[in-house]
Amino acid sequence: LAALTWLALSTSTSAFPLNVTVSQQCTPLNVTWKAVPESFPYTVWIAANHGFVQTYRINSDYQPGAEYITFQYIVPPPSGGFTSYTVAVGDSRGDGNTTQALGINTPSTSSSDCPAFSGSAAFTYAADPRNGSMIQCGAVHFYNVGDRGTRPFTISFIPLGGTPVSVQVPDRYTLN
Repeated sequence: LAALTWLALSTSTSAFPLNVTVSQQCTPLNVTWKAVPESFPYTVWIAANHGFVQTYRINSDYQPGAEYITFQYIVPPPSGGFTSYTVAVGDSRGDGNTTQALGINTPSTSSSDCPAFSGSAAFTYAADPRNGSMIQCGAVHFYNVGDRGTRPFTISFIPLGGTPVSVQVPDRYTLN
């Protein structure tokens, strides 16, 4: 798996511009990027500050023929585990981008009558360094904890302000 992680992280990826509107509770957040026909499908991740993620797949029929894709996300009201979040967009070629942390504006005139953030960890995983300490560019062993999740696994790394990277973990490299 460490070799797979190194291979996936060493491939060439590039950030493409993301434009986002103001983040305000119960209001659509517009996330816009240039559509490239060869890059579908796109994946959009909404990553809450408490670690849970919502994932959306954007296929070529989402806004057919559009020069730019605009994904709308209704921003939930803040809660104990949802006070900020990031938005990441990745394409099928390994390109993408991630916003910095977005706070949630709550003007006194805004509505809070919309669903709360709901996300859950599809499975719990652990990561152990191969050499005893976590260092930049060091080998890391990832594995799921318990019996949740369905193999094969995909692990996505979503760096702030950078290109998200997904690593497909083949069934033969999983431990349980």
